[in-house]
Amino acid sequence: MGDLDKNKGVLNQSLLDAIPIATAEIVIDENKNILIGLNNSLFKDIWPIAPGDIKKDRLALDFLDILRDRRLLPEQNNFRKFKAHIESNILKQETFSEEWHLPDSRSLKIRFKSLNIKQSMFTVEDLTPNFMRERVLAESQQTSQLIYEQVDAGLAVFGNDGLIQKYNKSISNLWSLPKDYFATNPHLSDFLDATRRQLPVLSNWPHHRQKLTGRLLSRKKGSKTIKLNSGMVLKCEHIPINAGATLLKYGDISYSIELDSKLTSMGSTIINQNQRINDDNIKSINFLRGITNETSMPLKSIITSTELLANNHLGDLNESQLLYLNRIQNEAEMALNLLVDSVDLLSINSGISKIKIDAIDLHGFLSELISMFSKKIRNKKIKLILECPLDFGWIDSDPDKLKICLLNLIKNSISLTGSGGRITINTKRSNGEIRIDVIDTSKGLSKIDLSKIFDNFNKKSVLDIPSHSAGIVFANRVLDLLGGRIEIKSKINQGTTISLILPQ
Repeated sequence: MGDLDKNKGVLNQSLLDAIPIATAEIVIDENKNILIGLNNSLFKDIWPIAPGDIKKDRLALDFLDILRDRRLLPEQNNFRKFKAHIESNILKQETFSEEWHLPDSRSLKIRFKSLNIKQSMFTVEDLTPNFMRERVLAESQQTSQLIYEQVDAGLAVFGNDGLIQKYNKSISNLWSLPKDYFATNPHLSDFLDATRRQLPVLSNWPHHRQKLTGRLLSRKKGSKTIKLNSGMVLKCEHIPINAGATLLKYGDISYSIELDSKLTSMGSTIINQNQRINDDNIKSINFLRGITNETSMPLKSIITSTELLANNHLGDLNESQLLYLNRIQNEAEMALNLLVDSVDLLSINSGISKIKIDAIDLHGFLSELISMFSKKIRNKKIKLILECPLDFGWIDSDPDKLKICLLNLIKNSISLTGSGGRITINTKRSNGEIRIDVIDTSKGLSKIDLSKIFDNFNKKSVLDIPSHSAGIVFANRVLDLLGGRIEIKSKINQGTTISLILPQ
């Protein structure tokens, strides 16, 4: 606009209409009154007021009064001072600009530019879209980092230049790195150097590092299982993602390896005891062993795959897809638990597992048990609360069998309790008995479901147990051996209380 002829000092309507921004002419008359002159349609559009309120030759300060009455100006403690500030700057015949943040959440940049001693040009630019884009970008980055931090696996993204782009805290913990390690913006080769001390010694390390760096930054997906010097077993994956970057994922699978070992050991124990079991039990064991061997691996694969999909590692999912994935994962976990529990129960019924009574510090026992579910309740956003006094004292029971009972009851409550729910473990002594209540805020059980559970208390066939109540039925069978019993109270939409009652 500096190319305008200042000597003529004339803004015509056609010129104003050609300007792609809200613009109005400001005229100063001989009495130093500040008037609104010509203005374009964009200027009228940016103020949602009556067309007549922006008529030519209106006093500009009166126009400010109209805008204030319509709450179209920034909130002011002293409006007179605000008007005087605007008037003073216009009369100085100097260019000035400022941002106005309006009550309707819009942000405007206003600018006064002097054309000559009688004329100024008043422009208004709506900054709101720019601010919105910046805010959405910032929130997107914050959300992305938050998602990274919620993942238990260690994650790091390296760009095609090999430099770190994103990471979470878990990766530092898995590799025992300093908390501020990634703040140094390390290259992938530097990261490999830092992790080397956790691995068995390799000869000719520079050659191995160069080869490994090239493989990880390639556009090929790969995975490998490695064992650290500490004994931890990690599943390591490198996954090509957008813009030539590579996602490195490290998951601690030590527990899965240990569980597989225990299942294998349990299978060997069952085989060695076959000669002491009657024909029916042999058939049951063979049946369950076959089911466990054939089904556990695909179920674990389903659980791992759905977890990877749900965490958007293979692309963003909508809310409906996430719902179905969570449902698939829950059903797979329930089926896997059913298989493992079946083997436990059959071992007890067949006499392989004997009752071994010992003194149990109940508070410590329950605290340790609850810690086993920390990851599961964190993922489902469930609160698991223990209400057992430190001085509750000791009880006489079989710790292994009691653990099986409570594991099944708590698993059952977690599977039925929705996100944001609560599970409370409460203990008390009463009438020569010890009572352990598992109280949840699930949707509850109907009378029909309760009757099916109680019916299964008296059945002996594993095949008759429905999956949704298997945990309770298993716990009741084991509790029979300990001389105890289970009581259930539940109503639709009022949660469920399962009481484990033992002789004192």
